[in-house]
Amino acid sequence: MDIINRHTIISVIIPVYNKERTLPRCLDSINNQTFRNFEVIIVDDGSTDYSLQLCLDYSKQRHFFKVYHQNNGGVSCARQLGLDMASGRYVIHVDPDDWVDSTMLSEMYNATDNESMDVVISDFMMEKEHSSQYVSQTIKNLDSLNILQLFADGNLHGSCCNKLVRRSLFSNHNIRFKNDVTRWEDLEIMMRIYMLPNVKTTYLEKAFYHYTFYLSQQSLSKNFSLQSIESQISVITSLEKEAEVKKISVDFSEMKIGTKMLAFESNKYTILQLASLYPEIDEKLIQSKSIAVKLLICMLRFKIRLPFYIWKIGSIIKHL
Repeated sequence: MDIINRHTIISVIIPVYNKERTLPRCLDSINNQTFRNFEVIIVDDGSTDYSLQLCLDYSKQRHFFKVYHQNNGGVSCARQLGLDMASGRYVIHVDPDDWVDSTMLSEMYNATDNESMDVVISDFMMEKEHSSQYVSQTIKNLDSLNILQLFADGNLHGSCCNKLVRRSLFSNHNIRFKNDVTRWEDLEIMMRIYMLPNVKTTYLEKAFYHYTFYLSQQSLSKNFSLQSIESQISVITSLEKEAEVKKISVDFSEMKIGTKMLAFESNKYTILQLASLYPEIDEKLIQSKSIAVKLLICMLRFKIRLPFYIWKIGSIIKHL
């Protein structure tokens, strides 16, 4: 397929690390786009398998596929290098274990209405091992602050992959992926974008992006590293500070509840550490119908009071 290179309209960014098995499907799906004016920025993040060679071989026959290699620095570092190298007026991210429909770029760009929109958000497909699920984003109010709260509440998918975003929103406002953020890096970026004034958004009720979610991923909370959990804590802290500086009212309770529950399920935090993590949301936790949440609250209350009871009993014994 011939690609028109005059003033590239869309840059597709793919961060790659050890995905030799799924990469061909991903790259083929992008190569088969009906839209013609785009480039593909592939960033290999120090892969130790055949991923880099696959990308290089693919780009030899397709000049609009550009491959960059870096030492392993994490997904945030790879995404940011992709942004730095991009020349398109809009950007969209695609993960190497996912794939997209052939009309994705064309239909999402058409939805910009002659580039009057800053962001186009679409639905997506959740691809499980033996089934597919259509995931609707259902945005009834396109006001920026409403969308910001939808992200914070978990009612809007935080991924960059189902969103076409005007690149100048990043470059003109110094919005960059942080190297030390290993989880929620895309959610943080999207929420920072919606803290900007007058972000024009349109919602496209179609699913083009196929997000893979296998059974092995359904117990992610059990496998999250301490670094991943602390990354979420760092994201919440950073967003709270930015909202305070910009005098934007955002309720981060759901993000905090999710992070506290993840810390609890990971078995990487002591009870006292859990008690000190977002104590302001404990009242909301009490109202939860989840058995796991109720167990956490019971443990927190019992363990925190236990040292007091031990001290009290010791004091009584001393006076006998």
